[in-house]
Amino acid sequence: MNAERQLVVAILAGNLSEVTRLIADGVDVNSKHEDSEGYSNRTPLIYAAKSGHVAIIKALLSAGADHKAKDRYIMPSEGGGETALHHAVEGGHFDAVEALIAAGANLNAKSGSETPLMAAIRLDDARMVRFLLENGANPNVHKDGFTALGRASLDGKVTIVRTLLKMGADPDFQQPRWGTTYLMEAAERGNA
Repeated sequence: MNAERQLVVAILAGNLSEVTRLIADGVDVNSKHEDSEGYSNRTPLIYAAKSGHVAIIKALLSAGADHKAKDRYIMPSEGGGETALHHAVEGGHFDAVEALIAAGANLNAKSGSETPLMAAIRLDDARMVRFLLENGANPNVHKDGFTALGRASLDGKVTIVRTLLKMGADPDFQQPRWGTTYLMEAAERGNA
């Protein structure tokens, strides 16, 4: 097994001492890997974020790991894959999210049309939604007319809708294609 693969194995095991040793030996902390789920271009930082290993995340970042790197499941022409921040959010790893934000991770990076904030909404994680908003996530980022407020309102997540509105989500955002607002769509669906 090559050193880059050993690094991934050590990360998945949560073995900080082995990760530190491999980094000291000069292993490439930005190497790309494919996993059994069909994702490719996953970096060691993505694996650490997905696993929520904060100390390993910090060690990788200190060694020059690229927090902007995206895995490849969604084609680049469709916005690209997920960053380490997406994976940390999806895992509910607050400390990992905090470490990545402190390192300058893009809170508004899109995976297809989904930002980390939208992922937290999809998972109905109101605590993570608030945390991301408080740390600078933009609730009005959109692609193809879909925003965080749209995700929450169309899914009937009232608490999250209220949080988004309090934190600056545009209640009058109109989808460019149809000219409708999320209020119109919620009413059409009978979602009081």
